[in-house]
Parts: sequence; C-alpha cells; structure tokens
Amino acid sequence: MMVSSFVFGLIASKVMADGQIYDSILKKRYYYKRLTNLFIIVGAYFAMNNSANRLKGYVPNGLPKKRTE
Repeated sequence: MMVSSFVFGLIASKVMADGQIYDSILKKRYYYKRLTNLFIIVGAYFAMNNSANRLKGYVPNGLPKKRTE
C-alpha cells in the first residue's frame, strides 16, 4: 500500500506542481516536495491502519476464527 501510494504520489505531485503558476522554479520544487511528502504520509497511515484492523479482526486475514485441535 505504501509503495503504490508513493508511486501515485510522485505522478500526482508532478501533475499538480506543473499546473501551478509560480514565478520561480524553487517555489515549484517546494510545492512538489510538500505534495510528495503528503502522499507518503497518507500511504503510511493507510498501511498502518490496514495492519491494525487486521490484527483487531475487523478485516479477514485468512486465519481461522476458532482454534481447532
């Protein structure tokens, strides 16, 4: 999930940064870096949230619910 968010974030950040009208390239680079970091943080959040939900049992994780012996 984090890798796919990172790849999507790179592409989306580039498109959004190119769409902005700035006087200097430094402002455009700053905007691009800020958006990329935002997508990485959101991807990490979703990955950790998904893992936590699997551990809590909200999302099926392939393990049997009752222990059989």
